[in-house]
Amino acid sequence: MKVYDLNADKYDSWFDKNKAAFLSEIAALKKFVPKKGEGLEVGTGTGRFAQALGIRTGVDISAPMMV
Repeated sequence: MKVYDLNADKYDSWFDKNKAAFLSEIAALKKFVPKKGEGLEVGTGTGRFAQALGIRTGVDISAPMMV
């Protein structure tokens, strides 16, 4: 958990710089996310993936990641 707390501000910037990697992961994950119903992301971090996948509810053990 501590590594995420200390690097929360760098997490999204890595995906900003590596957009192809982010889009590739989203494409792979979309295959497993139901098209309707309510979802929960465990380990939601900054919410970057949850938002892109249309998941409105998430939890994470790192408070700085969820800010």
